[in-house]
Amino acid sequence: MIFYRYIAKEFIRPFLYSLSVIVMIFFMQITAQILPRVLYKGIDFEVVIELLVLNMASIVTLALPMSLLISSLMVFGKLSSDNEYTAMRSCGMSLFEMIPPIVSISAVIAVILMFFNANILPNANHHAVALMSDIMRKKPAALIDPGILLTDFPGYAIKIDSVTSGTGYLYGITVFTTSNSQTPVVSVADSGTLYLTKDEKYLEMTMFSGQTISENDNLFITEFETQRIYVENMDSEFTRSGTNQRGEREISNDSLKQLIAKEREIITLELKIYNERLEELIKNIESGTENDSANLVMTDFSQWYSAVGNRYGLIQEINSVNSRLHRINTHKKTLNIYLVEYHKKAALAVGAVIFAILGVSLGILAKNGSAAISVSYSLVFFIAYWAILFGGEFYARASNIDALPAVWAANGLFAVIAVFLLKRVSK
Repeated sequence: MIFYRYIAKEFIRPFLYSLSVIVMIFFMQITAQILPRVLYKGIDFEVVIELLVLNMASIVTLALPMSLLISSLMVFGKLSSDNEYTAMRSCGMSLFEMIPPIVSISAVIAVILMFFNANILPNANHHAVALMSDIMRKKPAALIDPGILLTDFPGYAIKIDSVTSGTGYLYGITVFTTSNSQTPVVSVADSGTLYLTKDEKYLEMTMFSGQTISENDNLFITEFETQRIYVENMDSEFTRSGTNQRGEREISNDSLKQLIAKEREIITLELKIYNERLEELIKNIESGTENDSANLVMTDFSQWYSAVGNRYGLIQEINSVNSRLHRINTHKKTLNIYLVEYHKKAALAVGAVIFAILGVSLGILAKNGSAAISVSYSLVFFIAYWAILFGGEFYARASNIDALPAVWAANGLFAVIAVFLLKRVSK
């Protein structure tokens, strides 16, 4: 028990140190991304702080597993370099008798992280997205994403190629009129600015060196040096939207379970209807061919589709079956997205325990407990783990491959590596 308390004490100190450093590094990165866009654009300082704090939730999810690997590597690297590990082995203590404190602490952290990922993180992500949306409504120039078509303003759709950080100067402006009561007009300008009027009821977009293209019976092109467009501001007061619409990263595990069950029910029902209609279609085709003495000569599906559909009047039935199949594939893709997000939250928590165990054998092999060596060793495994995890997530979302192996592949591989290295150093 004395040895266990010693290991736990030696583990907690580098864990807290590495956690604080990693969180600070990620926080500075997020701060560098957000502050130039919102701090000097008229957004209250309290709102900016709230936005940064909400983004801290995703940092914690990544920082905890990384800190466990670094701290366990440092502890056992120090034990190995100080010959304490050798002394313990000479006293008859095996390596597997030394790691229970590390496993216990990492398991507790993993349970906390699993609860955090399942409940707190989705809500934080949702509030961060909602807050960014509110800022966009209040200060549209603050959060313009270059290259994205903005359709939030009544009567207009706006696309900006680039925005100068700090000044908010716009380049490559394209404005489309979308009102049905107006003649369609497209305005293109080299540069411009976007500000709220003093009463904050309208957005004043000033465009420089551009053209206005309109079409009625003929095409009209008008060049201009300066042109102003006034767009009604959707919300002149900064208010919380409180939207209930959530992306998959903003949904808690309980809600994800319900959505997964619902999608599976829909897919089962759609498959039943699809099979029934497919059987009817096959019967109708067979019935038509039995009464037709002409041969259907075809070399590909498009010819078959045209010949069978037109000859026997089955175009509508074939389209219905194809539409049903497309609907099934759409629901399968949606189900896969929910499954990926559900499994990823658990995989990240379990990965924390795997990282802690992996750090034990790496520390003994390194025979050095310094922070520089520990971070250097850890970075290699961090990069490999995140590449496999997020690569599997990407392919699972982009296709219909099973979400379970795609998300858990990184954990499985690193668990095998951890066990292999433990057996090696234990000998």
